[in-house]
Amino acid sequence: MSEALIDLVSFLVRKSLGNDQDRLQEILTRVRYCKLLALRLDLRPGQVDAAVLAVWISSEGLGKELLGVITTPYNLEEIIDATTNSDNEDRIEAAVLRIVKKYQTLRKEGSQASTDMHQIRSVLSRRFSSPKTETILEAFLHLIKDEEFLRRVDQLAGLILIVDPGESYESRMTLRLSNDGYEVEVVQDARTAVDIISASKVDLVISEVNLPGTDGMRLCRAIRENPATVHTPFFFITVEEGKRLPARCLKAGADDFLRKPVELDVLSLKIQRVLVAKTPKTANKGVNGSLSEMNSMDFIQSLSEGRKGVEITLESGGEKGNIYMQNGEIIHACKGNIDGEEALYRLLIWQDGEFQIVPCSDFPPRTIHSSTMSLLMEAARLSDEADGSMDEEL
Repeated sequence: MSEALIDLVSFLVRKSLGNDQDRLQEILTRVRYCKLLALRLDLRPGQVDAAVLAVWISSEGLGKELLGVITTPYNLEEIIDATTNSDNEDRIEAAVLRIVKKYQTLRKEGSQASTDMHQIRSVLSRRFSSPKTETILEAFLHLIKDEEFLRRVDQLAGLILIVDPGESYESRMTLRLSNDGYEVEVVQDARTAVDIISASKVDLVISEVNLPGTDGMRLCRAIRENPATVHTPFFFITVEEGKRLPARCLKAGADDFLRKPVELDVLSLKIQRVLVAKTPKTANKGVNGSLSEMNSMDFIQSLSEGRKGVEITLESGGEKGNIYMQNGEIIHACKGNIDGEEALYRLLIWQDGEFQIVPCSDFPPRTIHSSTMSLLMEAARLSDEADGSMDEEL
C-alpha cells in the first residue's frame, strides 16, 4: 500500500508542477537524500516510506492540499509540523527532513558553506544541536561524502559542448551535467563551437537546431565530415516543431533528438550510455575503495537511487566476485561458480577487502529479479546472523 500511495502522490505533485523542472528536481533530490538517510539510520520500512511521503506532501501547492484529502498511515502531520516547529522533534523522520532541507538551502544559496564539508558541519551543527539530531547529522554528512565519491563513477573525463543561444552556465541543464561530473562549455553559435572543437577534445555535442547565422544540422554534418570528429556523439535538443524534424536531424548524423523541456534524468542516462559505449572499458577506472571504509550495502543504496548502470567488483581474502546493476536494479551477481542471489549474499557480507565500480552498458543475462530494497534487507539479516555466530564462538 505504501508504494502505491507514494506513486500516487508523486504523480499528482509532478503533474501540478507542470514544466517547473527546477522545482521538481529540488523535490526529487530531497526525496533521494531523505530515503538514503533513513536507510543509513536503519529505520523501519514504514519510517522510510513516511519520510519519502512527507517530502512529497510538504511540497508547496498541491502537496499540502493532498494532506487534507488523503488518509495516510503515518501521521504525516507530526513530521511536517515538526519541520517548521523546532519544539516538536519527537519523530526521527522530521529531523531527517529538516536536516536535508537546510542542506539544500545552503546549496541553493551557493555559499562556500555548501561545498566545504567542515563548513557544512559547522552550519548544520549550529542549527541542529540536540544529541538526537547530532547522530542523524553525522550520518547525513557521511552520506554526502559517499555521494561525492560515487559521482566519480560517471566521470568519463568528458567535455560536453552545448551550442545554444538560449543556454547559459546557470541553466538547469548545464548545472545538472556539471553535477553529473562532466566539464561543460556553453557557446551561442556554430562558428565558436567549431573553434572549440578544433582546439580541444570534445566528447559530446548538444545543439539547438536554430542557431545564429546557420542551423545545427550544418554543424552536425560538418562534424561528421571531419575525420577527427566523425565519431563524436551529437544530440539535438530543440524547441523547434515539425513532424519530419527528428528524421532530418538523425539523417544529418545526430545520435539522438529530444524536444525541450528535456527530462534531465533521461538526458543523463542517454549521455552516460553513449559515452560508456564510446570509451573502452579499460580506459575508465571508475572508482576504487576499501570495504572497511565504505560498506557495500551503503554504496549500492546510493547507486540504486541514482539509477546507475555499473559493474561492481569485490575482492576479499583472495576471493573475488561481481555485482551488476542496470538502471539502479541489481540484475546479476557471480562468485566463482555461484550465480544469482546466493552469490550476491555471499559478497555483501564481506566487511574487509577492496571494491571497484565502473560504468557498464553491456550486461549479462538477468539472474536476480527481487527488488534492491528486499535484497539489501535480506543481506543485512544474514550479516547480523553471521556476526551473532561469530560472537557465540568467541
